[in-house]
Amino acid sequence: MIKSIIKKLIFVIFNKIYHVYENELNNRMKNQLGECGENVTISSGCSFVPPEKCFVGSNVFFGAGGKILSSDSKVQIGNKVMFGPEFMIITGDHRTNLIGYYMFDVKEKEEGNDSPVVIEDDVWIGARAIILKGVTISEGSIVAAGSVVTKSVPPFSVVGGVPAKVLHARFTDEDIQKHKNLLGISGDNK
Repeated sequence: MIKSIIKKLIFVIFNKIYHVYENELNNRMKNQLGECGENVTISSGCSFVPPEKCFVGSNVFFGAGGKILSSDSKVQIGNKVMFGPEFMIITGDHRTNLIGYYMFDVKEKEEGNDSPVVIEDDVWIGARAIILKGVTISEGSIVAAGSVVTKSVPPFSVVGGVPAKVLHARFTDEDIQKHKNLLGISGDNK
């Protein structure tokens, strides 16, 4: 009986210490970002390299183990965005066309080797999805788990595969307008 109580007490104390540590780590990471809105959750194992190139809106959830590698371009993330675990965003590329040089030794970049990534509002990025340079994931879209996104995604669409292709629209044009009206979002659908 006493062993059971001691085990429970140790578990509660350890759990409390872990959550305090994780919250401190989370807050420190948020403060390093180029911009960070309210109610942002950065799960354990996430990294932003460099963090000052990442601009994050409000109500964003980053799944465990996610990575943002933003070389010389920025990553802009809107509001109400969900990332599954182990997602990856990469804004850069390497120059590979110089004869007589190992790719490893080439440091200079060509125009277009680095391009920003934009993720608009109300987007869901599935587990282990990879988003590459120059891509915009438009509002209301879903990127299926395991997809590799190499081209921009139209609004309110579902994409999947390697490379990712549009699988279907989430709503009809009429439903998009109704959806926006119910959410209090003005403007034409894109």
